[in-house]
This record gives sequence, structure tokens and C-alpha cells, in this order.
Amino acid sequence: MGNAKLAIMDTLDGIKTVVAVVETGSFTAASERLGMSKALVSKYVADVEDALGVRLLNRATRRLALT
Repeated sequence: MGNAKLAIMDTLDGIKTVVAVVETGSFTAASERLGMSKALVSKYVADVEDALGVRLLNRATRRLALT
């Protein structure tokens, strides 16, 4: 697989991860749904936010909301 295909796969995984976080309302629930660690969920969300240049989620200790 070429680098471009890997980048597209990472982007798609990132978008799927953001959707899972929004649908479940938490990083923990999204990680369980997707079968990945909370750290990887957080990384994917941060990567998508960096790529878009905007913050997608407001995070608080016990709350998560779309911007």
C-alpha cells in the first residue's frame, strides 16, 4: 500500500472515530465500540482536528459536546 493510501485510511479511521465519539458521547464508549484504546481514539480525534484546523469537540472532565 502506498503512502497516499495509508493517509486516506488514517483519515477515514479518524473520521469514523470522531463519529463514534459523538454518537456514544464519550471517548471510553467509542474505544469499546471500535475495539481500540482510549489513547488511540484521542489521537485520531486530535489528528482530524489538526487536519481541519478546527476544534470539533469541547471536552470537560465529565462532559463532551460538539463545537
